[in-house]
Amino acid sequence: EGESVTATYADSVAKTIGGVEYRVFSYSLAAKHYDVEVALTVLPSDANKTGITVSSSVKEYAEETAKDGATSSNLKDLAQSLLNYCSAAKAYFGNGTVEAYTGEVALDSYKPTSSGTAPSGVTLNGATLVLESKTSIKIYFSGENASSAVCTVNGETVEQTREDDYYVITIENVVAQKLDEAYTITIGDLTINYSALSYAYAVAGNSDETDTNLINLVKYLYDYNVKAKDFF
Repeated sequence: EGESVTATYADSVAKTIGGVEYRVFSYSLAAKHYDVEVALTVLPSDANKTGITVSSSVKEYAEETAKDGATSSNLKDLAQSLLNYCSAAKAYFGNGTVEAYTGEVALDSYKPTSSGTAPSGVTLNGATLVLESKTSIKIYFSGENASSAVCTVNGETVEQTREDDYYVITIENVVAQKLDEAYTITIGDLTINYSALSYAYAVAGNSDETDTNLINLVKYLYDYNVKAKDFF
C-alpha cells in the first residue's frame, strides 16, 4: 500500500478484445489487499500535457463481474470465489474471524508423496504455503551438507536460500488454476511431489491442532482453484 511503480510501454503486453488491441499492464497484489484502490496514470511524452488517471480494485472488478448479466456463468463463479477467498485472507491476516466455508472439499488426492533418500547430512524439515503475499510453496531442509545439496524443481536446477537455521527451495507465484498441480522437487536422491493444495490437505486434515480460521482459509483457496480451472 502506498507503493508507486513506474512502467513504460515496453512493460505492457498486447491483448485483442473484440477486434481492438489494448495494452495491458500488470500489478501484483496480495489477496488481503483485494479492496485496495490501484491507480493507473498514463503520462504523455510531452511534459507540458496532463496525463489521465483511472483507478479500481480487485474487489470492485470482481463484484461487477459477479453480477454482470452478460458474463458467463463460469466467470461469475470465479469472480465470486475470488471475492470469498480474498475476504477470508483479509480476515485471517488481519487477526479477524474467517467466515466458515460450507461447500464441499475433496483434498485427499493432493496428499504429498516422497521417495528416495536425502543426501547424507541433510534432513527434510517440512513444507509450507505462503499466502500473505504472493502465493508461493516453500520446502525446508537443514543439516551440515544442506548448503551443497543439488536441488531441482521439475527437472531444472534451483539454488536453495537460507532462512534462519534452514535452507529453502521456493516456488513463487503459483497461479489460481495451477494450485492443484504438483511440482516434482528433488534434494539429491530425495524426490518430493507437492502442490499448493498439498498444504491445504495437511491443514484441513489436522483439525484438532490447526486454527479453524486457517482451515477455512485453505478451503476457500481450494474452491478458488476449482472455479479457476472451470473457467480457464
